[in-house]
Amino acid sequence: MQKKFSNNRAMAVLFLALINLMAVAFVFSQNRIPDSLNLVLKNAQHDTSRIKALMELGNYFQSSEPDSSIYFHTQARLLAEKISDKTNPNAKDDLRIAEALRRTGWDHYVLGNNKKALSLYDEALEKLEKHLQNETGQTSVQKTYTTKIRTVKAAILGSVGSVYYSEGNYANALQYYFKGLKVKEELGTKNGTAWFLSSIGNVYANLQDYSKATDYYFKALKMDEDLGDSPAIVADLAHIGSVYGQQNEYSLALNYYFKALKIAEESGNKNHLATLFGNIGTIYDLQKNYPGALDYYLKSLKMEQELGYKQKIAGSLGNLGSLYTKTGKFAEAEKELKNALTLSTEINALNLISTHQLSLSQLYDTTQRPGLAFIYYKKYIASRDSINSEQNQKKLVRAEMNYEFDKKEAITKAENDKQVALAEEESKNQKIIIWFAVFGFGLVVVVLFVVTRSLRVTRKQKRIIEVQKDEVQRQKTIVEEQKTVVEEKQKEILDSIYYARRIQRALIANEKYIERKLNYLRKKN
Repeated sequence: MQKKFSNNRAMAVLFLALINLMAVAFVFSQNRIPDSLNLVLKNAQHDTSRIKALMELGNYFQSSEPDSSIYFHTQARLLAEKISDKTNPNAKDDLRIAEALRRTGWDHYVLGNNKKALSLYDEALEKLEKHLQNETGQTSVQKTYTTKIRTVKAAILGSVGSVYYSEGNYANALQYYFKGLKVKEELGTKNGTAWFLSSIGNVYANLQDYSKATDYYFKALKMDEDLGDSPAIVADLAHIGSVYGQQNEYSLALNYYFKALKIAEESGNKNHLATLFGNIGTIYDLQKNYPGALDYYLKSLKMEQELGYKQKIAGSLGNLGSLYTKTGKFAEAEKELKNALTLSTEINALNLISTHQLSLSQLYDTTQRPGLAFIYYKKYIASRDSINSEQNQKKLVRAEMNYEFDKKEAITKAENDKQVALAEEESKNQKIIIWFAVFGFGLVVVVLFVVTRSLRVTRKQKRIIEVQKDEVQRQKTIVEEQKTVVEEKQKEILDSIYYARRIQRALIANEKYIERKLNYLRKKN
């Protein structure tokens, strides 16, 4: 029984350190200088600049001093609310407020205040949703803000999923991860999409569905490598290493962990370093390299206590308690395991609670206290069954099915929209063709009318011309007839004249003859 407890416990703790790796995408760079931010805050002339500086200051302290982070992010929210239009809040104002609420929610999540975190996330989502109700007819500026709103909405959905994941409520976690993934896919941006793929992989890994987990992890890794996102690559490598460790492939697991550790050490990211120290310690624990495991567990715990991450601290305390049980340090084991269980209960981390109950049962079984061993084993079974209940399994399946359905529906809708667009385009073309046909027909009718009218006019003119021609011909005939008559008359006249002239000439000739004869006779006489 002890060996079984040990193996189960080791397998379970393997993923405890993964919880906060998901925070990577939601925590900004630690390399900013707070003095410069304070200077910006003091010299800021506009409230919007002050809000931005307060946000950045909160981000700077998020990993090292979460309480300070809460203060600065809360101040940013209060200032954003102060300058917003209370009567008619616009998208720009609500976006600033929602972003401040989101970051404050993450601060509370880091400190284990899950209920407060969820409350702030709900408030932030409510601020954003009202601006996503009607997106038709938006201006280019409005569309820009809609994209920003969707981006922040996706981040909030991811944060809500992380809260449920930390509590072992995998059905709700998966539901929110798929919702966030859908928003990211609709936006068409790779940045952040890989985080959701990795987070979904975490859920399946904890449910021991290693095939799906590995599939999602490698998809995330490929996308993050394309983006050159070093912090995300560290998380992906750690996740893949955990899956191999869960399947007893310890060499492969360590190979991926040390690859991730090298990148994390170069960047100095304490979140990653703490997680990887814990993961490496777990593998050494499973390999029975207890000195090595203790060394890495203590490194991890020290860094987590510096960061103030209650979930990680609870996980590392549990790791130490389990290790102390194996090495015969039973008093230290009981102390650390009870502290771990108390802290896990405080933050309502059901998965951690279940793990620590199993470890306590193992401890009491080892130290010959069967009554306590049985009590904690029963508690472990109850917690485990709560996590893996049939209802939760159905929710898990339904969450993935809903995502797949929504995805297929989106594809179908896109295809339908494409078909509708093609049909509309075809209809538009048909209308254009019809209008051209109508116009062409009308033009033909007009041309035919003009041609017909022209032909009628031409025929009419032709008839008139023919009539005129006939009239001219008739007049010509008349003229010719008259000419003939005139010519005949003229001929008659001329003939008469010629005849008269001949007579006249004849008379004249006789007169001359007579005159000559008379003259002759006169001379003769």
